[in-house]
Amino acid sequence: MSEILNMGLVSRRKCFERGGWNFVLLDSSVAGKVHGYLRQETLEWLDLQLSTIVDKPTAVAIHHPPFKVNSHWLDKSQLQNSEEFFTVLDKYPQVRLVLFGHIHQEFYTQRRGVDYLGTPSTCVQFQPGSKKLALERKPPGFRLMKLYPNGTWESSVERVPYFHTVELAANG
Repeated sequence: MSEILNMGLVSRRKCFERGGWNFVLLDSSVAGKVHGYLRQETLEWLDLQLSTIVDKPTAVAIHHPPFKVNSHWLDKSQLQNSEEFFTVLDKYPQVRLVLFGHIHQEFYTQRRGVDYLGTPSTCVQFQPGSKKLALERKPPGFRLMKLYPNGTWESSVERVPYFHTVELAANG
């Protein structure tokens, strides 16, 4: 994957600056698990990066949500060490946004002046607020972001005009 992600317009760099914003990309995956976790080395690296890029607004991207999203079954797969993540972020006022996926639905909350945005999936959508796995009948979607050098931003969710019904296997 590293070979492919380093070709042309795609880069495998995990920290970079574009358009007056700094971006920090984190890997929260845990092999063989659906929940997320940030290793100690990752948290230390994040702390180091944020300590050196203090002059521009910063967006941090992570796969797993660091919050419960009010969906009993999905909340079990959130980031397992959110408090350690927040401890690092709380030290750096330039962090303005945390973007995440995994929940296959729109989500927004704010914590200590940082906006946290979850995004729909380009595949199936999960029903918000569900106690067990349930799909929402919305087409695939993605989040567009407009980031301004002064640290403000705008966001919208776009839906793809395509829908394919997915049948879930019945649990015995």
